[in-house]
Amino acid sequence: MIFTDCYRYFTLNNSTGQKKDSISYFVNQISVLSIKIHLSLIYFVSAVFKLNAKVWFSGVATYYTLQLERFKGTEMNNILAKNGIFVTLSTYITLMWELAFPFLAWHKTGKYV
Repeated sequence: MIFTDCYRYFTLNNSTGQKKDSISYFVNQISVLSIKIHLSLIYFVSAVFKLNAKVWFSGVATYYTLQLERFKGTEMNNILAKNGIFVTLSTYITLMWELAFPFLAWHKTGKYV
C-alpha cells in the first residue's frame, strides 16, 4: 500500500474521476470491500479467541503484557502494571474494541471513532 497511490485508488467515493461503469472502478470497490472484510474478520476472531483465554476473561492480560521485556519501553510500564484499575480497564477496553470493530468499520458512524 505504501508504494501505490492508495489515497487515489482505494477510496469509497468517486473523487478520482473514474466512471462507475469502468473496470477500474469495479476493481477499486472490490479492493476496498475485501480490505474491510479482512480487517473485520481479524479483529472479531481475535476477540473471540481472547474471550476464551483465562487471562483476558479475568481482566489481567494487560498486566502480563506490560511485564514482558519486549514491551518495556519505560519504567512507566511497572507503575501501570501495578495499578489494578488500569490493568482491568485496558484489558476489557481492548476486548470491547475488537468486538465492536466490525460494526464500526461497516457503519458510517464508526469512521469518526
